[in-house]
Parts: sequence; C-alpha cells; structure tokens
Amino acid sequence: MQLIHHPDLDRLYLKTLGQGSKRVAITACDNCSGVSTLAMALAQRHLLAGHSVLYVEMNSLAPAMTALYDLPKNTTQSDIHDSNTADQNQQSGLSKSTALLSTRLASPMLVTGHNMEDIVTGVLAPQEQNHILALRNPSILNQHLEYLEKNFDALVIDCAPLGAQHQGTKANQIVPADLIATAVDATILMVLAGKTKAPHLKSAMHLLAQQGIKPHAIVMNNQYNPSLGQELIRESKRIHKIFPKTSYWLSQKIRNSLLMIPL
Repeated sequence: MQLIHHPDLDRLYLKTLGQGSKRVAITACDNCSGVSTLAMALAQRHLLAGHSVLYVEMNSLAPAMTALYDLPKNTTQSDIHDSNTADQNQQSGLSKSTALLSTRLASPMLVTGHNMEDIVTGVLAPQEQNHILALRNPSILNQHLEYLEKNFDALVIDCAPLGAQHQGTKANQIVPADLIATAVDATILMVLAGKTKAPHLKSAMHLLAQQGIKPHAIVMNNQYNPSLGQELIRESKRIHKIFPKTSYWLSQKIRNSLLMIPL
C-alpha cells in the first residue's frame, strides 16, 4: 500500500494541515527514518484536498529531493514582485541581506524523490555555509518562511534529525530541527521502530521540550519492525529440524490468519 493511501496518513493530515496548520515540520530521532517520504506524502495529500503546498527541504546533510526543472516565470511580474518585496522589507525593518537570502533560496521548482515517482513544487535544501548560518538566526528563519508561504497555502518542511546537531564538525552544517519547530504550527516526530534507541527518543523529546515544543504527533516507521505474524513465523521455524511438518503447518496457518493483514 502506498503511503498516500494509508489511513494513518489521513489521520495525521487531519491533525495538522487539515486542521488549518500553515507550516508543518517533520523531523526524526535518527537518520533514514522516512522523514522525506512522509513529507512528500503529506504534501501530496494537501494537494488532493485542493490546496497549494510547497515542500521545503531543510536537511542539508542528506538531501532527498532532486530538481526536475525551474518553474517558468514572467520577468516583468518577477521584477515588480521583487520591487514590492523590497519596499515591504524596508517598511518592516528587514535588512537587504535577509531579502537577498530569501530570494536566492526561494526559487520554487518541481522536485522529486530519488525514486522519481512523486513530484511536487519544492525548494531544495540550502548548501552554502553562509545561507545555513543565516537561517540559524531565528528572526531570519521566520522571515524566510514568511517569504516562502506568500504564494502557497501551506509549507511542509523536511528537517534534519534532531540528533544531527550533535555530530561534531557537522553541527554547523544544518539548520537545527528544534529551531525550525519554534517557527511552525505543528511538528511531527518520526521514530524508526527496531532501530531508534530509547535514549535517542528521550534526547529528541528533551530538545523539543527545551524550546517549549510538544509534537503534534509521533509517527512510528515499521519498516524494520516485524509484525506479530512475521515474528510467529520466525519462531515456528525453530522446530523445523525436529518437526518439519508441524513447522510447515504452523507457518501456513499464520500466513493465512488475520495476523498477516496489515493494520
């Protein structure tokens, strides 16, 4: 079953974007927990609901999106928009450097994952060190997100893992997920079942709590977590050498039972 059709995605959607959240950040305790996959599915779900959405990739350490091509722009309208944006920035006291940063980073394009199956409008993760360091400033980050959401109903933000900011020399190469969480309406935390250790989850929750953030949802990724049926089949194979027929009979019974139906 594709994630976009999974009933749990619909429940998650109704707790976040479907409830009126304009900015949703998705992060995890560890790397490779499925954040990008969930972010893509959530963005597509919002599109199916008839809304515009921008996929914002912020995981500079392990970007998952690939640019297909830039969306066509009308030069005249772009010039007018830039001029109006500059005026608004001056009126609100924004610095020219902040406006320039947002303009460079906010080029919407069609992006896709590595599997090349799903396509949405998105913004790729910042790679230049000066851009990353600038976005680590809470006020600049918020201004950047405001700039991005002007032409979209919602933003779905793909964040780096919460533990990434403690990876020694790589700490300054990311925009911390707990900082992004302070600038959004809803935060989703992913846990990779069977891989994520309890101390990692505790540390992730502590980082969010320090910022006064309580996750709207904690999503369990069962990719490496065997179901009860799969575990019973594995256990039945233990007696195969002594009672091969019984082992085979048990395996077949379990495979045909309700235990093997995905929930």
